[in-house]
Amino acid sequence: MLLPLKFLGQHKFYWNFKTYHQITRDELSIFLGQKKFHLKEIIRSARKDSTYLMSLEFIYSIEFNINMKLKAYCIPEHLIDKFINKIVKGYVKKHDPPYSNRFKSKKFHPNLKENYFKKISTIEKAYWLGVLWADGWISEKIWNDERAPNYSVGFKQSVKHKKLIEDYCNAIGFNSYYLKKYQDKKSKTWHYLAQLVNNRFVIPLIEYGFIVGKRKSLNLKLPVLVSNSKVKERELYLGFLLGYYDGDGTTGRTYITSGSKTFIEQTKKYFNICNKIIEEIYQKKDGTRGNKFKLALGRDLMSEMLNNYNYSFKPKRRAIGPLLLNSFERLVEIKRKELINNNITKEDYRNYVWKLGRNLEFSYKNVCIKCHHFNIDKPIKKKWLFD
Repeated sequence: MLLPLKFLGQHKFYWNFKTYHQITRDELSIFLGQKKFHLKEIIRSARKDSTYLMSLEFIYSIEFNINMKLKAYCIPEHLIDKFINKIVKGYVKKHDPPYSNRFKSKKFHPNLKENYFKKISTIEKAYWLGVLWADGWISEKIWNDERAPNYSVGFKQSVKHKKLIEDYCNAIGFNSYYLKKYQDKKSKTWHYLAQLVNNRFVIPLIEYGFIVGKRKSLNLKLPVLVSNSKVKERELYLGFLLGYYDGDGTTGRTYITSGSKTFIEQTKKYFNICNKIIEEIYQKKDGTRGNKFKLALGRDLMSEMLNNYNYSFKPKRRAIGPLLLNSFERLVEIKRKELINNNITKEDYRNYVWKLGRNLEFSYKNVCIKCHHFNIDKPIKKKWLFD
């Protein structure tokens, strides 16, 4: 780290740097035009990963800063060029570093589909867009210089919903080895977190209207999805809404919830939902009060969503299933369970056995045995509605 100053100390301009051996890493970081702890971070990264290389982006920035600083000390240009050629360009020639370390996620996630959200052209992409709309977030790191900000996208789920986050990782090519398991300090519950720093992956999400930062939930809007030759616009929105439901929907019910009233109103208008928007007041983690808005999608729309995309989160599909059956199908399901558990009454059996027939998944012989048990007339086989 002290090599640049040692190099200058070998020349007659040494008096300007006579205390070079006492310069700390923090001071050298500032001299190179970086943040105070920048060199410590580089050393830490190099210790963790023996293949770590400083990026060309960083090298070019310190080359510019060194040039300006040494000129301020009235160092002749030929010495400055000699120093830069020996230290900076010598490092580049020897190691062939990457242009930027900000996209090193490809190293850890070699199968990452960086352009996954660049164009929402399939129902699957629309579904995962909806999941992130509900449970994802984007954070931003702004640099002091002219470099573009770094964006990272995060998505977490409780341990019992691990399958959902694994399916997300498989869809985008995220290496599941880097899933982070941690315990929430307040709720004491365990979660899995998939976090990715990659501008090429994240910026398309922002272009679709994803809100960066902590105000996301209050300012969400329905994204603009465009149909293509293979998929209709409504099919994309159905996939998106199903993804949102799997993220922020009520299990076993058709409700979706959001802190953004605008998003709920846009959803209600687009799908022509007649149900009213319900506003609820809740207590936030910091003790303050907040508003959230709920909308019941209805049985018909939920059925259309589930039929439109068959690979959504299975626990929620199973939980909502009985609610989507029509009255006859629900009756069949209820009575079938009662028959299996021997909880059905004599009166119910007499009233329903003639109507439900084989839908109950019982043979005519078993029906006759049950009739004998209840001491009621057995159905005539030829007249049995479904036999």
